[in-house]
Amino acid sequence: MRKFALEYINEISGQLKIFSLIVNNHCEFDEFELQMTREVSYASELVTIQARLKEIANGKLFPKEKFRNITPMKRATSKIFSHKCMTTLASSI
Repeated sequence: MRKFALEYINEISGQLKIFSLIVNNHCEFDEFELQMTREVSYASELVTIQARLKEIANGKLFPKEKFRNITPMKRATSKIFSHKCMTTLASSI
């Protein structure tokens, strides 16, 4: 059985809290960041992703093709968004 958890991303602060999804004690976003820092040619891409996440945390919306609200219930206290490269949980609490 898979275990799921959310971990707050401290590096990204704003009006909304951004969390990464942990599956079976494994965070794909952390692994992705590690691989991106190892590849010098992808360093600028990592900076772009982090900048977009900061913009999202500050309330900026992107086109549906890049950033989509996938919250299952309309009255949920937290909203779940799918970014083109990852899924994040944004919470205003």
